[in-house]
Amino acid sequence: MDAEWGHVYGCGVGACVWMRSGGMYGCGVGMCMDAEWGCVWMRSGDVYGCGVGMCMDAECGFAWMRSAGLHECGVRVCMDAECGFAWMQSAGLHGCRVRVCMDAECGFAWMQSAGLHGCRVRVCMDAEWGCVWMRSGDVYGCRVRVCMDAECGFAWMRSAGLHGCGVGMCMDAG
Repeated sequence: MDAEWGHVYGCGVGACVWMRSGGMYGCGVGMCMDAEWGCVWMRSGDVYGCGVGMCMDAECGFAWMRSAGLHECGVRVCMDAECGFAWMQSAGLHGCRVRVCMDAECGFAWMQSAGLHGCRVRVCMDAEWGCVWMRSGDVYGCRVRVCMDAECGFAWMRSAGLHGCGVGMCMDAG
């Protein structure tokens, strides 16, 4: 693992997101923002227990993943009882409804959202070293991190190796 992506914590959760079989249950994840360089980190902690939530930090404008204890946060991660998917919902993100689910056919984790301009982004696990890869349209094999584009205020998916790939998921419905 590249040092830029930090250390691996506990069940294999660090700057790189690990997706395991039934990951939301066994491994347990929580998200927070590394303010120093703006990467989204996945940290150890049961999703049911710690209660992961997402909110906007007014001071730096980054999207933060915080515990459910911070009720002022605009985003919540919940379970859709009908399909058992983990959902991220937030009025703060222009009403975007992002579904994080498992693709039964290939076992990959998918993020789908009509609010993201119909983009279907597959986040899968690289079995060789467990880092999260984004495969979407014109980008393959990019090592990605989630950061905030301060100029336009959009949430972008960028690659540590290919900074110029310019692949992003616009959270602005307009």
